[in-house]
Amino acid sequence: MNEEEGEGHREKQTNAATVSVRLPELNKEDKEFATTQEKLEWVEFWMSWYMPGQLQTMEDGGIILQKVDDSTVRCVSVVDHPFCYLTLSLVSTSFERRGVSLEIDPYTIVTPYTPPEDRDPERYDEDDEGSDPGVEVV
Repeated sequence: MNEEEGEGHREKQTNAATVSVRLPELNKEDKEFATTQEKLEWVEFWMSWYMPGQLQTMEDGGIILQKVDDSTVRCVSVVDHPFCYLTLSLVSTSFERRGVSLEIDPYTIVTPYTPPEDRDPERYDEDDEGSDPGVEVV
């Protein structure tokens, strides 16, 4: 690797370390939601269930978490979408309240948002009798 390539590599690392600045600041209601008894119990369960190195993909929230040790979790990936950044901010608040550090920068990779494919309206037409794939109850 020549010196110019090395500079570019460092630049990429610097630019990649900006996930935390994308996280929204939580309002009072969001903070209350993130620190409900249910969410705090989830953190305790999560920390006891996963072993260091294991990952959890939170598909609905667009984030992937990895347990590092008994007091540290790392966000490995976040989808580049406002809802996913909000989810990460909420999860971070929940972990923080339980004394668990959630590492974000420079570890988190931002993945592009891909909108869901449009559904074929005919496929979901309720007037089409006999197309229901479910079991008929008599």
